[in-house]
Amino acid sequence: MVGSLSVYDSYDERPHIGTRFPSKSVQLSELLAAPNSDELLKDLATLVSHRGVVFFTEQDFSIEKQKELGTRLGELAGKPATSTLHVHPISEQTPELTADVSVISSEGGINAPAARTGYSKSARASNGWHMSEKPQNDYIGL
Repeated sequence: MVGSLSVYDSYDERPHIGTRFPSKSVQLSELLAAPNSDELLKDLATLVSHRGVVFFTEQDFSIEKQKELGTRLGELAGKPATSTLHVHPISEQTPELTADVSVISSEGGINAPAARTGYSKSARASNGWHMSEKPQNDYIGL
């Protein structure tokens, strides 16, 4: 690990993909609030770009902070000003969540896709696919 993130313990999950920060003391909310947060987030963006996926353990992180992280990562990585948080075609705005937040859950297994609006079983793999017209997302938080 190089750069400002080298002060945190981490290891590569696989030789070519995935880095994990195993300590729950590494909180993304603290990286966002740190005096050197731009440097930390640029280094995180670089790490994600090089390793494909980065795992953080037991995050205490609100949805609003997740959206802030995604926005700041994109801005620091040079995203176009017209590129904003993505609203997925099956997302629903609810009192708890805005349309730019999608709930993904395996609760109930394959027969209970609770997070999919208008879901119907189909033998066609293409059912539910869509095409995005704006630039694709560089970062996705799960």
